[in-house]
Amino acid sequence: MSRQTNIQFSNEIQALKDTRSTIITNQNDNINSTINYPPYIQTILKIEKQVDGNIIINGMTKESGTETKKLLEILNGNISRLKDAIQYGGSFRAKDVRENQTQKENNKDSHIHVDDFKEYIHLIMPSINNNADSSSSSSSSSYYYTNYIINGDNLLRIISNL
Repeated sequence: MSRQTNIQFSNEIQALKDTRSTIITNQNDNINSTINYPPYIQTILKIEKQVDGNIIINGMTKESGTETKKLLEILNGNISRLKDAIQYGGSFRAKDVRENQTQKENNKDSHIHVDDFKEYIHLIMPSINNNADSSSSSSSSSYYYTNYIINGDNLLRIISNL
């Protein structure tokens, strides 16, 4: 019995993952912020083209082996804008489908920004806000930022060949 799949083509590319967090605490009207800069993590991005023409970008860390987590879904109509953003910088529309988001955040399109730094691009994901603690005298919010550093020429070649 064969298993049906929605994936038409798939390819992988190496990337560096930069994840930062900012924790803002307000206690008795005193605001304090802490920024965490952990080291870069080497990862693999798996880029899949579905039968309907949409592109899915999945992240896979070296530690987890073959475990992949969905990051973005780019609709067929937004792929040309994605290519332009890779070549020239700028943003494109995509659905942010990462875990650990509220249902409201997960159901909307996001503008994903691409910064161009010579031969490498920075794929900047939307921040995730986690209101962790709240009481009458103090409150705390955490913001998580993720940035993928990728060889732009290789990514453009993969997207164009899908």
